[in-house]
Amino acid sequence: MKKSILILGLIFSFQTEIMAQQKSQFTGTALYNTSTPVLFYSPDHYGPDKDHDFYQHRSKNYRIVGWSTLIGGVVLSGIGILIGQRRLWNQ
Repeated sequence: MKKSILILGLIFSFQTEIMAQQKSQFTGTALYNTSTPVLFYSPDHYGPDKDHDFYQHRSKNYRIVGWSTLIGGVVLSGIGILIGQRRLWNQ
């Protein structure tokens, strides 16, 4: 079963690579003019200025998320170690 899934996955990946190399894929995109860059903002307005308070608040948020993730990982690792030791002692 594992081999058949692996073989099907390989066939699918090779098929997508072969399809990506066909020239007919690019015939529709050749009609577009790509000489001008795409702007995601208005040239006369650059959005709100980001001041010191913005970066301080963002830094505080990132610090809280970082410490929370670290503490959560340590707690879950500790629980995993305790469960593993408990199973070893009960054998």
